[in-house]
Amino acid sequence: MAWWMTAYEVGSVAPVLVALGILLHGIRVSEAAAPRLRALPADTAPSWDRAMSGQLRRGLIAGGILCGIIVALIVLTWMPIGFEWRMWRFLVPVLAGMLCLAALVLVPGSRPGHPAGAERALDLTPRTLRSFGPGWWFTGWLTATGLLVITVLCAGWLSSPDEAGNYTRITVAMGSASSSSDFLGWFYGVPLLAGIAGLTALTVIALAGIARSPLAPTTDARAVDVWLRRLGARTVLSVSTGAALVTLGQVWDLIGATARMTGSVTSAAGMIEVGTPFAALAWPLWALGYLAQGLGIALLLLPLFARRARFAPRAATTADESPSPLSTTSRA
Repeated sequence: MAWWMTAYEVGSVAPVLVALGILLHGIRVSEAAAPRLRALPADTAPSWDRAMSGQLRRGLIAGGILCGIIVALIVLTWMPIGFEWRMWRFLVPVLAGMLCLAALVLVPGSRPGHPAGAERALDLTPRTLRSFGPGWWFTGWLTATGLLVITVLCAGWLSSPDEAGNYTRITVAMGSASSSSDFLGWFYGVPLLAGIAGLTALTVIALAGIARSPLAPTTDARAVDVWLRRLGARTVLSVSTGAALVTLGQVWDLIGATARMTGSVTSAAGMIEVGTPFAALAWPLWALGYLAQGLGIALLLLPLFARRARFAPRAATTADESPSPLSTTSRA
């Protein structure tokens, strides 16, 4: 491997670490500002503790799967394989996100039952997909997905057919001559758009599943239930947004590299060099693609760093009550 490729790989870690550090710091600040949850009674605390452990475990499994996919994607990027196979790598993050979201949908988190005879609190608050998380989570997801769709559509519009009639090329016309290069055209873009549609559908289904089920009937348990749902929504959105951003960064990187393509033709005035119509966007697209991939990978890794909720200690414990796993303060 050439030295510049090694330097590029090492340098690619920097935006991931920076973005991951910023995300984790923001989460820690948010958790520190939030009031601690009240510890639950001993008869209900164990079931909620199992639910919390299950939610954290699901996030770890999703993050582990995504870590393996990321490593495979990096290996695939640098393998000496043909351009056609390298183009299909754009589907890897999207398919990985779909796999993780499908697992989260098919294996929903447990919801503890309510003990008979306990007091119930009626909840009439309307709930939507955006009920369990700040608005910027959902805005970021929609923005990343929308930018990816627009970019793929623009790439398809700029593409040209190859010898087989497939739109996999971009052509620069120079009078009667032309210069062309491999490109993300409709041939690769349509399957990618189908994958984006599937990823979006699974995201909506997962968020609907989080918001649809009834909330816990008691006030203290409801606060824990809301915390679990927020964690689930954060996991779903980080996976979906991260997959979209990694793919968007790869597409921008490819378009930026293609934008630097030039062709030359000899005329009476000498050699004339012609570039692509979007040559001025070459370096901005490369830089934005570099940053988008770093932020996307950081979001895919975010479920690995989820922590347990913070619980306030109980004011008093009766002699016949056994210690509860949620009755002591745990790290957020």
